Amino acid sequence: ITGQFCLARWIRIWCILPVSKINLTSEKVRFSSSTCTFHSFCAIFIRKNASLIGFSSDYTIIDSPDMMDALGICKQDFLSDMKSKGMEYDLKDFPTTKKIGEVYEAGVNNCVEYGDVINCMFDIIKYKEEILDILARFKKYKKERNLLDYNDLLYFTEKLLANDEYLRAKTDEHYKYISCDEYQDTNTVQNKILEHITKDYPNLTVVGDDNQSIYAFRYANI
Repeated sequence: ITGQFCLARWIRIWCILPVSKINLTSEKVRFSSSTCTFHSFCAIFIRKNASLIGFSSDYTIIDSPDMMDALGICKQDFLSDMKSKGMEYDLKDFPTTKKIGEVYEAGVNNCVEYGDVINCMFDIIKYKEEILDILARFKKYKKERNLLDYNDLLYFTEKLLANDEYLRAKTDEHYKYISCDEYQDTNTVQNKILEHITKDYPNLTVVGDDNQSIYAFRYANI
């Protein structure tokens, strides 16, 4: 979980949001601040707005190993369904769960369609439709069980802010001053979130050093 960002609301509220950490305050505590990670900010945001994405507010956050286990279950379900229809795959050649997870995470963090990600992965492109089917099952699997992984926290926060203008404007109004630290470790979906909440009040300060960028493996590209 990278980057820190600080949110501040002038006069009524001062919230300092640093892109791995967010500092928040209430109107009652005018100038004090608390700190949380980027993902924590998204988790809080989604709990308040879970019904808008078809989840309940008591959703469970699953970590990366649990996410891969769930994806593996969906992959196996797909292969079993295909076998029952008389279609079997060479498992030595079929994309691994890890590879399918790479497609999923690259799509979410880079805000790119899964199909476009697969088109750039020549070793698995022949299984494009199969991978898309598995990822659709994965999405359904999590929703039915009220589960979100760390990628979902970023994905749904960005989508809510992008598609619900009232909610975006309300959030932007609440956090008028933002400082983003470790900006070199920000990826596309994180940066879009910052753009959404600084649209009306473009009071954004960023601090970063390209030479200290260590999260390229987490799709940091800003």
